[in-house]
Amino acid sequence: MPEQLTEDELISRATAVIATVADERTEDVDALLADLTPRDLAVVVYALANTAVETLALLYGHDAESPEGRAAVADQARRLAVRVMADDG
Repeated sequence: MPEQLTEDELISRATAVIATVADERTEDVDALLADLTPRDLAVVVYALANTAVETLALLYGHDAESPEGRAAVADQARRLAVRVMADDG
């Protein structure tokens, strides 16, 4: 059974995924995730999603700490997803 990683280690792993993608080394992302348990993978995904929420809030001028701001970010994310799916369509 894989060793349980700490929260700090999982946050570091999420940050490593961001850096790897920014460096356009997408082929290395699998290696960063391969040894994670399903629970740990969920924590990494949550950390990445939370980073996206905070980034969208900053980009669109919403308060990521307030329910209203988070709702506005969720709406913006849905609109972006629809636009991306339409572009891929």
